[in-house]
Amino acid sequence: MNKKLFCTKCNADLRKQFGFYDGINVWICEECGEALINPNYPDDVIWYCNRCNDIMNNQSGWDPYNHGKYKCKHCGAINDLSNLNDYNYEDDAGVVHFGNDPDEIIDDDNLSGDDLKYAKAINKSKNKAEEYLKNNDKLGILLDDLEKNLNSRNVTKGLAYIPVMISMLRSYYNGSYKAVPYRVILAVVGVLIYWLSPVDLIPDFLPGIGYIDDAAVLGLALKLIKKDLDQYKEWKKKQ
Repeated sequence: MNKKLFCTKCNADLRKQFGFYDGINVWICEECGEALINPNYPDDVIWYCNRCNDIMNNQSGWDPYNHGKYKCKHCGAINDLSNLNDYNYEDDAGVVHFGNDPDEIIDDDNLSGDDLKYAKAINKSKNKAEEYLKNNDKLGILLDDLEKNLNSRNVTKGLAYIPVMISMLRSYYNGSYKAVPYRVILAVVGVLIYWLSPVDLIPDFLPGIGYIDDAAVLGLALKLIKKDLDQYKEWKKKQ
């Protein structure tokens, strides 16, 4: 087996990690959270799209020697790859990004106030979300529970994307819709787990605060995944 298929930090077998495939350019190790970059690249930079946060290194047609403009294949945004535009998290306080740490769906390092609470509520569901996505039987049961709850609960305007998320997860589960990054599906499952049963996730890490409004949690997640949900809606209309 090629040496580069093992994590350079914890030596985990990357081929056994969910979603990994030979030839992927960037991978976040599930065991230790190390960001692993193809050693053939001339630099060790992971390029995130400025609009949708997709890892552009993994997109078809990506050129690691390009330091000019690049059009994101996921959302179409034009990104500046010049060295003067290297991404700096310290200048990005309050902007929502996907998390790279093993215990994060959303990066909460640069968030504060209510947004930090909402991110922690979503991140608390990460382990359960990964568990469901690794087991089709469990994912099917979760979907059944979600659909039953959807039929019995009043979905307010602030939660209008919940049915879309459930529908996209169902399409992902049955294999009819796969045009979505894994971390987006992970965020969808994390939010839906919270929507289904927040009391299982909240009390032990937000003492004295208790229940957080579902719409507020969804609102934070939509800053990351709304475009993916809208793309799914367009796809669904054509079926």
